[in-house]
Amino acid sequence: MNSKVDVARKLFEVMPDKNEVTWTAMLTGYTRSGRINEAAELFKEMPVKPVAACNEMIMGFGLDGEVGKARLVFDQMREKDDGTWSTMIKISERKGFELEVLALFSLMQTEGVRPSFPSVKSVLSVCGSLASLDHGRQVHSQLVRSQFDIDIYVSSVLITMYIKCGDLVTAKRVFDRFSTRDIVMWNSIIAGYAQHGFGEKALEVFHDMFSSSIAPDEITFIGVLSASGKLNEAMNLIENMPVEADATVWGALLDACRTHKNLDLAEIAAKKLLQLEPNNAGPSILLSNLYASQSALLREAGYCPDGSFVMHDVDEEDKVHSLRDHSEKLAVAYGLLKVPEGMPIRVMKNLRVCGDCHSTIKVIAQVTGRDDFEGY
Repeated sequence: MNSKVDVARKLFEVMPDKNEVTWTAMLTGYTRSGRINEAAELFKEMPVKPVAACNEMIMGFGLDGEVGKARLVFDQMREKDDGTWSTMIKISERKGFELEVLALFSLMQTEGVRPSFPSVKSVLSVCGSLASLDHGRQVHSQLVRSQFDIDIYVSSVLITMYIKCGDLVTAKRVFDRFSTRDIVMWNSIIAGYAQHGFGEKALEVFHDMFSSSIAPDEITFIGVLSASGKLNEAMNLIENMPVEADATVWGALLDACRTHKNLDLAEIAAKKLLQLEPNNAGPSILLSNLYASQSALLREAGYCPDGSFVMHDVDEEDKVHSLRDHSEKLAVAYGLLKVPEGMPIRVMKNLRVCGDCHSTIKVIAQVTGRDDFEGY
């Protein structure tokens, strides 16, 4: 590819007359081959910077991880098209700039730009990842005003967003608005019920699916198996899928593991989720709660909750539950997921670690076989 780009550059240099098309084509050759520095130099030399060239530069900088430079090009553009907005929003989402995505979408509304499907998909995905129901509802109301919510593909993303935010009632309401539904809508609502522990409702929707013309696929069966507690079968199905499972699939399995108390598969699902969504703290918190619910393992290893470190005037059982939420334990659970074996897990805190957390982490070290905790 690079050799062809070099040949193209030689031809470009000897052209007596160059127009916007030839400049943009040469720029595209550099960005698509990953030669972003050369693309940036050529972009500076362009006598006129058309929208297509600016969009290509934004995408090139974004794929190279230079979101700040991409935003600079975006801000300097006098005219923007749908591709400009959707590209800037998409790369901001990919690189974990969730708040930037929300700000850009708000700016689109202020400037009267009708959002495209890629923009809507990105902003709703961010709302779901942040579990920001308020932002999600605001976006939904804007889609209603622009009559964008009647699109079946947009509604599929809306359902997924509401499910991630825990609002199953609204998710089902959006689902019920359509007499004709695609496979994504069916899978989303089935997985949503399975994730939140409503196995019977998930199976009811699955039975309704048979009366429609939509045939279930692998993702459908993963949701159904998770809802019915057949987690090993669901895991086998995920491993044998023809395409790589996405965050929705692993999230459904993780929540099913929480419901059915399957710690081994929960650890696998949480690690996969963190690889796909490194900025989403939800899997770590959910897994930590699952560890806490399986406290018998720690008790067998010698851990005994010490309620004297809880200052609230509550009964002993509530004190034990309160101890589970200490930030040090959440941090250690996150470290076990993210830090490779052989590297120390360091937990920093501006206050003294309570004695119960100190005892817990010593036992965790014994149970996990890791003795590389630091900060205690």
